[in-house]
Amino acid sequence: MVRLRLSQLRLYRPRQWGAVMIVFYSEQIHHSGATAAVIVSQLTELEAMRPFFFNRPLQGAAMAVTVFVRGVLQSLIGAWLVSRRPRALAAA
Repeated sequence: MVRLRLSQLRLYRPRQWGAVMIVFYSEQIHHSGATAAVIVSQLTELEAMRPFFFNRPLQGAAMAVTVFVRGVLQSLIGAWLVSRRPRALAAA
């Protein structure tokens, strides 16, 4: 298994991280132990996804939606927990 260390990522500028991740995923596919046909298929699929690694508006939108949905769910659960009465006070 190939691993990139944080110190290795610091060598790259933020605009290069997409390329670094492509290389990282390619190495992961090559070292997966899958058959040659599966490796070629996965590399072709990865190559088809290359534009998404460099599409900053798409990345920003995906991150915003992810964080927003998680925040809303966490807020709803927290509000529900806080709004409940303790059972000892409800019985009194």
